[in-house]
Order: sequence, then structure tokens, then C-alpha cells
Amino acid sequence: MAGAGVAGVVVRPIFVDEVGRFNAALREYHWLGHRLTGQVLRYVAVLGGEWVAVVGFGSAVLSCRAREEFVGWSREQQYARLRHVANNQRFCVLPAGRRPNLASAVLSRVLSRLSGDYLAAYGHRVLAVETFTDPARHTGACYAAANFQLVGSTLGYSRSAGSYHHHGNPKRVWMYSLHRNARDVLSAMFAHPLLTGRDDDVADVNTLALASEGGLLEALSELSDPRSKRGIRHQIASTLTMVAAATISGARSFRSVADYVADLPPDALARLGARHHPVTGRVVAPSESTIRRTVKDIDADEADTIVGTWLHAKLQAGLVSPKTWRGLALDGKTLKGSQGVPQSREAACAGHPWAAGPWAW
Repeated sequence: MAGAGVAGVVVRPIFVDEVGRFNAALREYHWLGHRLTGQVLRYVAVLGGEWVAVVGFGSAVLSCRAREEFVGWSREQQYARLRHVANNQRFCVLPAGRRPNLASAVLSRVLSRLSGDYLAAYGHRVLAVETFTDPARHTGACYAAANFQLVGSTLGYSRSAGSYHHHGNPKRVWMYSLHRNARDVLSAMFAHPLLTGRDDDVADVNTLALASEGGLLEALSELSDPRSKRGIRHQIASTLTMVAAATISGARSFRSVADYVADLPPDALARLGARHHPVTGRVVAPSESTIRRTVKDIDADEADTIVGTWLHAKLQAGLVSPKTWRGLALDGKTLKGSQGVPQSREAACAGHPWAAGPWAW
């Protein structure tokens, strides 16, 4: 052990029967003790058969101005995506591991596996890690050496039993991105596939021309509306564009589409043409019943023609990848027009199972 170099350190999750030993090490050597909160993962670093460090992760803090400014997300996005940020709640180098460069080596190894471990344990990835250091106790040099960014300081408050209390001891705030585009993904208008856990079979809605000039929303505005004009609250084009965004993001039922739409932030809903409440002025998402009724009432043939024409133009211009539309269907089957589409569109999509328009079951 005395001659072992840090290159041989191995970091792994602890075993169930090692929780007691893990907690005892933190109680003895870490000034904050062993308590971890939220979605917890515990790791041990082993060198030469000995425990040389213990590392604990949990859920991110509810609010931190320096973190919010670093990520650049809105309040709605913060609440919806906070689970994709982990908090390094404990990091303790044990007496057997007190040697140069070991701390940064341990951090490097644990960070390289953290996102995959969260996906396996909790069903979602983490894209960034936050941690806090007390300048009165240490400088945070090991975090700097492991490429964490110092993004600011806390305001000197702590949260207990749902209330904030000022203790007057600001902590330094450090952030580490586990993905090269973590900040863009966390602050994107629509949820990125990395946030859904289904990136193998869904597309990034943020890259699609759904609501911009020449987008799907504009194209669907030409679709006939079979409803009586009296009492209409949600426009067909807006509702169907939302269904398209939800389906492209992995939704496969009316319920999952409604949940997706309900979770969209106000700026995303507005971009997709959602209506504003006449009294409150707030952007209103259509309900599941509205989505279901709208999808079932439309003329599928007319929708097929509109969507097919729009998609063909985008494919020809190289603005949409055929893979974007993989596996989508209308009325629970292959789009009607896919059997007799114009030769130019059929040729453009040859070999790509885009199937067709993105709505209806």
C-alpha cells in the first residue's frame, strides 16, 4: 500500500453490507457526518485493498442563484429538470489515502460513471454535478483540479423544515458538466432526449422547425376545422403541433401527450400557438380530452397531404432528417398517403421508416 500510486485507485459503488462502514467513516472523518438526502448514491475508492476515500451524492438543492445563473434555465425548467443535477454531498479522503493527486483522481473516476449509475438506479441521467465548499475550512482545490467550475457563492442561508434561515456563512458553489452540452440541454425550450432516457428512438424537438416561419404550425393552419365556431378554445393547428412535439419526444398515448404538453414551460406553449386565458393572460395547455377529440375529428386524408407536403419540402431542403420521424403513425397505422404518395416524396423517403404524420392512435 505504501508504494501504491494513485493510478491504481478503483472507484465503485458500495455493497449493501458496506453501508454501515461507509457511514462510520463519514461520522469519524467528515465534519458534516454521514447523512445524505434525496436520490443517493454511495461510492468507495479502493487502493491496494484499502478504502482510501468515500464519496456520496444526493439530490440537488432546491434553489441556488449561482447555479441558476450558470445553467441559464427558467424557474419552470429548474423545477422540471432539477433531478438531472446531482449534489456531491460528501467527499472524504480517509487517512490511508492522504497523498498528492488522489482526491482529483477519485473525483475523475466517479464522475465518469455517475450519469450511467443514476440512469440504472433511478431511471434518469444526471448531466451536471454541484457541490459547495466552506472557505473557512478548505479552498476546494481538489474540485478545481478535477475541472469543476467555481460559479459563485451562496447567500448564506440554509433550508430547514421548509423555511430558510440566514446563518451568515456563504459557501462557494462549484459546478461540473457531465455532458459537453449540459447547460444547453438543461435550459432548452423543449425537453432534450437526454432528459427522457429514450434518446435512441426520439428526436430533439429543439432542432425541428415546428413553430418557426415555414414550420409545421404554419402548415397545419390550412387544415379544415370541422368544429362549430362557437366555444372553440384551442386551435387545431396548435393542438396538433403540440401532439407532434410530444410524439417526437417519445409519447405514445393521449395520456402521455397530455402530460408532455402540461409540463411545457409557458414560453414553449406560446411558441406552439397555445391560447392565452382571457382573464389571467396565462398560456393555457389543451387537456387530454381536447387533444383526443381534436385528433379524432380531423380529416386524416387532408392532414396526410398537408404534413406530407411540408415534410417533403423539408427533406428536399435538408432541414429535416428522415430519422426524426421514425416509427410515427396516424390513426394507429401507417399514414394513408404513404401507400400512394407522389413519386418525389416516396423517393425522398425511400429506405427510411418514417411512416408518416405524428398524431392519432
